[in-house]
Amino acid sequence: MPQELEKVMEALLQAHVFPDHLTLQREAFRALLMLRPELRIEGAIALYRQGESSFARAAELCGLSQEELKHILAARGIFREVPPLEQEAFEQAAEVLRKAGAWRKISLYSRS
Repeated sequence: MPQELEKVMEALLQAHVFPDHLTLQREAFRALLMLRPELRIEGAIALYRQGESSFARAAELCGLSQEELKHILAARGIFREVPPLEQEAFEQAAEVLRKAGAWRKISLYSRS
């Protein structure tokens, strides 16, 4: 880091504009992400690909809808792997929807 920037940082800390180095760094990083939102998208995608973030959380971090993030990933050749829903989980979800009156009758294998 250039010496001038270090002096400015120290001056801000001595003037109690920021309570400590960590707060100053976090604020600077937050400002950087506001100026360059593509970095927020890159970071969120990296966390998602590393398994550190769910798809929904990655979209939230980007400030995008899940559909928008899906398109960005597809354009990069990254496709979401969604595990198949197990029969028991499907039946439980269907029962919740039936009780809520959302669906009259749900069957995984037949149309009714």
